[in-house]
Amino acid sequence: MSTAEHLLQTREATSGPAFFLASIESTSWIPRIIVVKQGSAIRGIVYAKERKVGFWPTGLIYADATLDSMVVSSAGDATEVFKIAMVRLLRDSRIQGLRLLIPNDHRFDVAIQEVQYRNGMDEHHSEIQNHCVLDLTESYETFLERLGAKTRRNFRSYRRRFEADGGEYVSEMSLEDFRNVSFRLLQKGVVGAEQKGLDRALRMFEAVDRRMLAGLRDANGDWQAIVGGWYEADRAIIFCQMNNDTEYPERSLCTVLRGYLFESLIVKSRIRKVLFWAGVGGPLLRHCEYLPTTAVYLDRPTFVWRGVRKAFSASVQFLPERLGSLAHWVQPTTLPPKAP
Repeated sequence: MSTAEHLLQTREATSGPAFFLASIESTSWIPRIIVVKQGSAIRGIVYAKERKVGFWPTGLIYADATLDSMVVSSAGDATEVFKIAMVRLLRDSRIQGLRLLIPNDHRFDVAIQEVQYRNGMDEHHSEIQNHCVLDLTESYETFLERLGAKTRRNFRSYRRRFEADGGEYVSEMSLEDFRNVSFRLLQKGVVGAEQKGLDRALRMFEAVDRRMLAGLRDANGDWQAIVGGWYEADRAIIFCQMNNDTEYPERSLCTVLRGYLFESLIVKSRIRKVLFWAGVGGPLLRHCEYLPTTAVYLDRPTFVWRGVRKAFSASVQFLPERLGSLAHWVQPTTLPPKAP
């Protein structure tokens, strides 16, 4: 990729091939990096991936343009590079469909229409909720005042209780410490955490150059919760959080850790936006806004592929879990495709 340095040198590390490859879960995806050239010079790079089941590629290509890292090119060339890359992918007769997440600013609309028209593809659009953003304020107290009364009370009371017990917030952890703590928490049965997801997160943290790794530990130095992500442009991106709620169910560790983190971002780092990768739950969701995003399905109009899609749509409720999770990639449903 040395000949692409002129495109990458002004971009965040999350636009580099190392980060993209680190983000691939190899049991479910095959990376597809399309390099668009003009003569001998690289005009742009497009990152996509192909869904697979076991060892079998499905012929379904997924790309997410909502965080501005899918296309690496000069600012005015992005849509043309994207279009060329999609056309190139569809030259492979094995590829049956494209699954794209695009921002609702219409920048890719014409390119998608040209790809669809040139290949005579079936097309479907649907709105999707995926990544969401929380706006911070000029001070932590002002941020708390924006929250609902119960949420604000919880942020303050659980933190006071944590500090009264001798707890400590660590605003900067080394990647090695974070890795060791995450594995220990995983063994304690953290809700929602699994080995392959944690491995993926650690690979991604290793590939970024501005990590955001923080945590809580008690008076004895035992870690209770950690949060990981990175800084990108003027925002902080939260990718994962692990809380030892099994041993400390009454301490609301998630709330305590986020309170400390938001205060540190506001006061120390002057960050005013937090993006939750793939969304956030709980009371904070009421104060977040999803990035306006459209899911676009482009499918080959062949008799066989239309039949497969129709069969999946009709039988999704009867499919085993493994195939059921794949169904919405094959045919639009009430659950549009999301990043894993």
